[in-house]
Amino acid sequence: MNFGAPASTPAHIDRVAQILADAANPIVITEHGGRTHDARNALISIAESLTAPVFEFWNPAYHNFPRSHPLYGAGSVEAVLGEADAVLLAGCNGPWHPPHAALRPGCAVIHLEQDPLRPRAAYWGYPTTHALPGDLSTNLAALATNLQQRSISRPEAALRWARHTQSVRARGIDEARQLSSQAIDFVPAADLFGALHEALPDDAICVDEITSQVPQMIQFLYERKPLNQYRGWAGALGTGLGTALGVKVARPQQVVVCILGDGAWHYNPIPAALGFAQEYGVPLLIVLCNNRQYASQTRNLLKYYPDSAAVREQNFVGNVIEPTPDYVKLAEAYGGEGERVQKPDELRSALQRALEAVSSGRTFLLDVIINP
Repeated sequence: MNFGAPASTPAHIDRVAQILADAANPIVITEHGGRTHDARNALISIAESLTAPVFEFWNPAYHNFPRSHPLYGAGSVEAVLGEADAVLLAGCNGPWHPPHAALRPGCAVIHLEQDPLRPRAAYWGYPTTHALPGDLSTNLAALATNLQQRSISRPEAALRWARHTQSVRARGIDEARQLSSQAIDFVPAADLFGALHEALPDDAICVDEITSQVPQMIQFLYERKPLNQYRGWAGALGTGLGTALGVKVARPQQVVVCILGDGAWHYNPIPAALGFAQEYGVPLLIVLCNNRQYASQTRNLLKYYPDSAAVREQNFVGNVIEPTPDYVKLAEAYGGEGERVQKPDELRSALQRALEAVSSGRTFLLDVIINP
C-alpha cells in the first residue's frame, strides 16, 4: 500500500495560510525550495497570491525562483527583514545571517521543511513560531492551492517590490559599468556572467562552486534565460567538479558548465575528475573564476574581525595564490583544451571556441582572470 509522502494536515496548512494572508508585509525565503519544476511553480503561485517577494539564501542550492520575475527579492534579505510581519522559510538551512538579526515584534516565522525541528543539526538558532513538517514539495503545493482560494489584495506591495528589485539591480549594473571602465588586465565578474548568459543555450545547466562572485552570478548569469542551477559545494569546498560530472552523466545532451573559483579548484580532486571526463567521454565546460586569491577569507576577516591583528597589519596569511598556476595545462594533460582570458574583449570569442570544443566531446577549461 502506498500512502504517499508524509505531509502536514489540511488544518495545519489552512492555519499558516491564514497567517500569511492576514500579514501586511509577508516575505518568502528559500535555499532549496525550488528544486523541482513543481516546487518552483508552487513558490511562484504563493508569491503571486500574497504579492510577496521571494528571497534566496546568499548562495542558493538551485535556481529556485525565476530571477527575472517582478517578485524576485533582489539583494540581501537582511536589508528588509526587520520590516516583515510574516516570514515563510521554504526550505532553508540558514535564511539570514547572523541568526540573531532583529525581527519586527510579533513577526511570524513559518518554517516549512521536511524536518523543521532539525534534530541532526548542530545548531539552528533562528526563531520559529510555526512549523510545517513533511514533504517540502507536497506542502508547498497545498499551501499554494489554499492561498489561491483566498481574496488577498496588496496592489501597493507589487509596486514597492518592483521598485526594490529595480533599485538593487540598477546598483549592480552601475557597479559593473564602473569596474568595466577600469578593466585593463582583468575581466569584471559581471562581464563574465553576462557573456555566459548570452553564449549558453537556454537549457544549459550551471554547477557553481564560487563564493566571492555570487551576487554578480545571480544578477547577470540568470538575467533572462531559464538556466538550471546546482550548487557545487556541500558544507565545504571540493565537490563542484564531481557534482558537474554527475549532472552531465544524467543529462548527456545538455551543456553542463562548472563555475569554479581558483580557491575551490585546489580543493577538488583534479586528476580524478579530469581523468573521469577523459576516460568516459563526459565533456564539461569549466569556467575558472581566477582572482588569484582566497578572497572570501580576507572579506570575512574584515567583516567579522575588523580589530584583529591581521586587519591592523594587513597580513592575511594564506589568502594569496601565487605564483599563478597554468591551469590550462592540467586540462590538456587529460585530453582537454583551454585558454586563459585576461581582457574583456577576448571573452566572447573564447566562449565560442569553448562551446565548440565541448560539443565535439572535449572538456574545455576557460581560465578567466577576474575582479572581484
